[in-house]
Amino acid sequence: VLVIFAIQIAGGIFGFVRRNDLENIVTDGMKETQLNYDPRDPDLTDTKAWDEVQRKVKCCGVDNYTNWNNITGWRDVFDESFPLVYPGSCCPFPNSTYIGTSNQTVQFCYVDAPDFYSQGCFDEILSEVKQYWKAIAGAGVGVAVFELLVITMACCLQTAIKKD
Repeated sequence: VLVIFAIQIAGGIFGFVRRNDLENIVTDGMKETQLNYDPRDPDLTDTKAWDEVQRKVKCCGVDNYTNWNNITGWRDVFDESFPLVYPGSCCPFPNSTYIGTSNQTVQFCYVDAPDFYSQGCFDEILSEVKQYWKAIAGAGVGVAVFELLVITMACCLQTAIKKD
């Protein structure tokens, strides 16, 4: 139990010291999943995830909406002739259009649409985390204190048992 406690403390310290690396890892992961986005396949996990995040967080792209200019799945549907068109989840009231021979509906937003989410999702999510970091850190410290208390009580119990 003491070893697990030491590993948790070491992990917390490592995470705090390397928090900037963590930001890069998260950003890279977000950009990688964005590359898999395909508006023609709304059931694709990455497509659903991006649409859900952008709607709930009210953001567009990783750094900002221009990230979508380089996403092949998106540009296969809306090529260079539609330079100001972005996924429908980048605004509260998207437009719809039919694509291909299957008449599949794809939602999109114009960059000049009212309430278009131009902020990147990473910055918005990071801002939320920073807003609650004290509570998160406090919970971590609380768990560590509780574990230390349990370890101390176990040692006391072991000592009492040995005396009998």
